[in-house]
Amino acid sequence: MNRQSPPRQLLTPITLGERFFPDGAPCGFYPDPLGRLHPNVTSILSHRWPFKIEDWAKYEPAGFDCKAAGEAAAKAGTAVHGVLEQFLLGEDISGYDKDLATWVEPLLASVSRAKAVVGVELPLRNEIDGMRYAGSCDAVLEAPDGELVVVDFKTRRDVSYKKDEPNRPNLKYLAKQKTQISTYVFTINSIYADQLRKPISRGTLLFAVPGLEKPMPVTIAGDELNRYIQEWQDCLSSFYKTHGEAIEQAQQSYEANRMEAAA
Repeated sequence: MNRQSPPRQLLTPITLGERFFPDGAPCGFYPDPLGRLHPNVTSILSHRWPFKIEDWAKYEPAGFDCKAAGEAAAKAGTAVHGVLEQFLLGEDISGYDKDLATWVEPLLASVSRAKAVVGVELPLRNEIDGMRYAGSCDAVLEAPDGELVVVDFKTRRDVSYKKDEPNRPNLKYLAKQKTQISTYVFTINSIYADQLRKPISRGTLLFAVPGLEKPMPVTIAGDELNRYIQEWQDCLSSFYKTHGEAIEQAQQSYEANRMEAAA
């Protein structure tokens, strides 16, 4: 089905260097134009919610290859994000891999209803009490009701082995994802305020679930949004308390390498 991309009223993005992962560092970093390193948001969140493949394996059948499944899911997720990014930027997606359709089509049906596209893969960097961080969000859209919303696309696996649960997001286990998108809302409102016609009022995790014609939205707004923004600030503080020395060492090494390259 051919769908029309919503009109674009894109924010002018800030400048952010490519993410890199120094050997031995506790996180990835994005450099800003001044050469200051910003730990990436996902690494900071993993400090609070570490992923352990052995915990995942407990919920799978004996012999299930979690590593292979994880790699396949990551590959599919990256490809789906790429198609959505092209669509929102008004590019031709007619030739996308139709093996992805079970995820892509429901997401396209949802985002094509937006009144406008405000940001796509929008770069973010900020500093709170000397604690820097950076990342990017999938999309900022003007919803049909006129509100601005940050959207994060999520892809569910195409097979569920849990007989007592449907293959859909379980709200009990979304603290990390809710904190992440709340961080994006807070950060965009902070650093793009002069470009926004109004503050962003909510964030939505948009889950594409194979077998369902519509994606499943999980929306965070109001008091819940504020609680998760506070959760982010607590997580950031804990991360710097634990890794502040390593972050400073990475900064010093980065600056030394820059000076050597410029000499």
